[in-house]
Amino acid sequence: MIDRNHKLGLVRQARALGIGRGSISYLQRPVSEADLAFAIVARTNGATWFIAPDL
Repeated sequence: MIDRNHKLGLVRQARALGIGRGSISYLQRPVSEADLAFAIVARTNGATWFIAPDL
């Protein structure tokens, strides 16, 4: 697990874990109500171009 307060830098921690630095700096954004409503409508209407595996 990455510890942002550890004396070992983030890049070195990531390297030690064998993961890319970019994957530790990504912070997930919560899904907005509008995006969630759009996803529900798109799925209800049978949209095949829209893929949302977490819904």
